[in-house]
Amino acid sequence: MPEHDDEATGRLLTVAAIHHAAAHAADTMNQDLASAAQTMLEAWAEDGKVEGIMQLVVMKYAMEHGSAEDVAALHRWFASTTG
Repeated sequence: MPEHDDEATGRLLTVAAIHHAAAHAADTMNQDLASAAQTMLEAWAEDGKVEGIMQLVVMKYAMEHGSAEDVAALHRWFASTTG
């Protein structure tokens, strides 16, 4: 898979993971989770980086909802952006 496809897959999975967390927070009325999802969205919108705990959240989402190819692309994208 070309590098730009890895980035597109990574960005899509990031948005999906944040949306999933926000939707779950709304369904369960979990204010802490809603706040965390909002913070993740704002941080990502500000600098476009997926770092630290946010990488774990996105990877967990990908492993639960994505294909093996999606997970591999996400690994490659993370590796290319974190050095």
